Amino acid sequence: MERAEIVRWLKENNPEKLQELYSMACSVKRRVLKNTVCVHGIIEFSNYCFGGRESGEKYRNDGCLYCGLRGGNSNLVRYRMRPEDIVSLAVYAANELGFKMLVLQSGIDFYYSTETLTEIIKEIRRQARVLIFLSIGERTRIDYQKLWDAGARGMLFRFETSDTLLYAALHPGGKLENRLKHLRLMKEIGFILASGPMLGIPSPWPEKIPDQTLESIADDILLMKDLGVKMATLGPYVQAPDAVLGRLRPEVKHGDAELVLKVIALTRLTMPGVRIPCTTALEAVGRETVGIENIRRQAIKAGATAFMPSLTPPEFFQHYRLYKGKNEGCFMSRKTMNDLLKVIRGEKSELCASFGKKSELSSDDLVKKNFRLTRKKFFPCWRKRKRVAKPTRFKL
Repeated sequence: MERAEIVRWLKENNPEKLQELYSMACSVKRRVLKNTVCVHGIIEFSNYCFGGRESGEKYRNDGCLYCGLRGGNSNLVRYRMRPEDIVSLAVYAANELGFKMLVLQSGIDFYYSTETLTEIIKEIRRQARVLIFLSIGERTRIDYQKLWDAGARGMLFRFETSDTLLYAALHPGGKLENRLKHLRLMKEIGFILASGPMLGIPSPWPEKIPDQTLESIADDILLMKDLGVKMATLGPYVQAPDAVLGRLRPEVKHGDAELVLKVIALTRLTMPGVRIPCTTALEAVGRETVGIENIRRQAIKAGATAFMPSLTPPEFFQHYRLYKGKNEGCFMSRKTMNDLLKVIRGEKSELCASFGKKSELSSDDLVKKNFRLTRKKFFPCWRKRKRVAKPTRFKL
């Protein structure tokens, strides 16, 4: 789709017209992706965050103004999972719960050195066949290469906004061009990119820099296409406890769920084969407005293809407060999983091969099937791995 057409649809508020948009997007999804919906797991192993790095040289301790994990938030109870516990949980999720793709997520926490992360990845892959994504913020090119060599195959790293001025306002000392540089480095090495914008985000100083515009959101969609992302991780802004932006703009509680649904549909029409999860941020907004089951159904109808519940242990997940409502109702019980399956089946969708113990797909087959990439490129040293005794530490 062209930029002007995207902007026109973003401005559309007629329910009948919007239903037409969602129907077109859903039709494209069914034609290209066979109407499948995936369930991926997220393990949030640390909520420490030291801001970011500029050009690999300088550390910032203030962090992003909208984020509840920012280093300047002294009210947050901090935690770190032990490497062996991360491995144990990931292996249990893969071998016992049936997850075929896991995201290991944290703040920008250099307590976990690249060497530590590579050992975690290697041990998970030794014990389980699972596609590993990382969401750990900025590292160096050498670090990215080591993580790739260890067996990680995806990177979840949002660019947040394509508006240069708004990005700089939200990330003190940061530049959009540097974030895009990191994304292109990841892609050059071979990682599957998961990235996208935050929608409905306000400016900390609206008298100087305007809030996010619909034109900017159209540019976000086109930037995802230009970057060649395989998973479009887009979601609404949700006000975070103790975040600077929440104090500066207390009247903005969260982004508009309808706007997110429009962007999901327009992203589907612009990038027919991309994977689009119904993010936990959208679920948090939906929980306060139309109900979590309804927002999940609406997301699928608009073109979404995945859910990403949290697998973080109970003693930790309550402290991973990126925003208000984060991890409420997360996947820590069979009931929560059954609720997801109910939504998927209720929309006459099929559960894709990225979830389920009965699936015979190995992790390399999963990459090839779900992201249309070759086994040779992504698993050059693939071989059959011997199954090990199942871990029993974590019982969900």
